[in-house]
Amino acid sequence: MFQVIERYIAREVLQAMLGVLIVLLLIFVSNRLVRYLADVASGDLPAEILFTLLSLQAIKFFIWLLPPSMYFAVLLVLGRLYRDSEMSAMNACGIGPGKIYRGLLLVAVPVTFLAAWVSFIIVPKIAQVEYKITDNAKQAIEITGVTPGVFKRSGSGEKIFYVERMTADKQLSKNVFIYAKVKRRSVVFSAKRARVTIDKYGDRFLVLEDGYRYDGQPGQADYRMTQFENHALKLESKLRTDKNKRRDWVPIGELWKSQDVRDRAELQWRIAIPLSGFLLVLLAVPIGKVTPRQGQYGKLGVAIPLYIIYFLLLTSTRAKIAKGDFSPEIGLWWIHGLVLLLTIGLLIKQSGFTWIKKRFLGTK
Repeated sequence: MFQVIERYIAREVLQAMLGVLIVLLLIFVSNRLVRYLADVASGDLPAEILFTLLSLQAIKFFIWLLPPSMYFAVLLVLGRLYRDSEMSAMNACGIGPGKIYRGLLLVAVPVTFLAAWVSFIIVPKIAQVEYKITDNAKQAIEITGVTPGVFKRSGSGEKIFYVERMTADKQLSKNVFIYAKVKRRSVVFSAKRARVTIDKYGDRFLVLEDGYRYDGQPGQADYRMTQFENHALKLESKLRTDKNKRRDWVPIGELWKSQDVRDRAELQWRIAIPLSGFLLVLLAVPIGKVTPRQGQYGKLGVAIPLYIIYFLLLTSTRAKIAKGDFSPEIGLWWIHGLVLLLTIGLLIKQSGFTWIKKRFLGTK
């Protein structure tokens, strides 16, 4: 059974972790909200999907921020215990690093399993939903996102739209002007009405009704003007096929079976998220040892750069694996190994090799 002191440490770490996580989430979500609002203001994103996308991003941020939140929570709690001499009292009662680790594992193990589940199962589904929502919205916004009375350039930059009026449901546009490049020729369309249709293959067309098409430059020999009742203009391509899908939404089972270096890089990255959180908790114990004079935040100046180096090594090595510039067999494991070796080295320096042998090797 876990003793009172171990449950006390676990409770303090859990409370601190939630506080750190909430602060970091607010920072990251606020930053993303500003970006989305800028996209809405520029007409690149419909306002009605803003909070849906923000909610999906918040879940992704949650899983990415769990490891650093747990790491800094342990450092803050240990710093307070050392500052208030509570750790000295515990040591006097025979409570060493082993008991501290037991208390921390009460939090670290469940959080690691939660992070693994979200990283392996939930995040890929969120990435797929997010991409489909964004892609469909960016396609639809070519016409439905046009503000009446304002010129709007398409996402590819090849078309310019102008709509005088729109119906309330935005399904029908009136008095439409379109400038486009067709086979390197300037083409201008004007129509009394326009509506968007989707064919059986998923391709989207803007159907112009009762209008004119002007090809070329006025005064040139090849200049033509054509009147039409209906004219279909193909809009930007439909949602990409599964062959071109992003790897962040590929199921974990497919990544595990794949020999593609990009898939293997993605697989190791998903494993790294929960694993890094667990290793950082182990590392935080020797790093978090401070004197009362150093204060609660005495080791943050060391802890923060270590975390940044760890994170940058993971991201840069992941990119090299995906490009085929680094062995996927070695992968990200060497970075985790360095963190583990650093932890063991610091524990030996602080508690002696005898304590390590007794606690982890079972020798006297």
